[in-house]
Amino acid sequence: LHLSIRRQRQMCIRDRFIIDPNLKGIFQKELDGDMNYKDIYKYLHTDVKRCSTFDTVRVRGTNDCIFVDDEGLLIPKNYMFTFDHLDSRNLFGNGLIIGSDLNGESISPQMSLAWYRERISFADDLVRTEDYLVPPTFKIFS
Repeated sequence: LHLSIRRQRQMCIRDRFIIDPNLKGIFQKELDGDMNYKDIYKYLHTDVKRCSTFDTVRVRGTNDCIFVDDEGLLIPKNYMFTFDHLDSRNLFGNGLIIGSDLNGESISPQMSLAWYRERISFADDLVRTEDYLVPPTFKIFS
């Protein structure tokens, strides 16, 4: 797991960005107090799925990462967003953007809200997740 959540302790984050594909927007939220890893789940819940496990996607060339529902493809339909900085990788459900410092501590995102808004697009409606499942490929060695 990412260093900022590996230790189950309080994190001090000033700002974070919430990606909400249902509302088709990215929103800045300020935090006055501490936040722990359990709070991440609250930001990743949607009206079609409650998040029970999450993963992080490192934003290439930055110290930011996007927390996403690790099981977002396991329901028939879900919200989807595409982040062109990840080679047009499709992500499902809500996202939570948090930065991290060199010690793995969570901080405000390095890149601006405007930067993310320029690079993230949303599906028009719920999508069939089955259309995005990629079967594993196996290489046979002889």
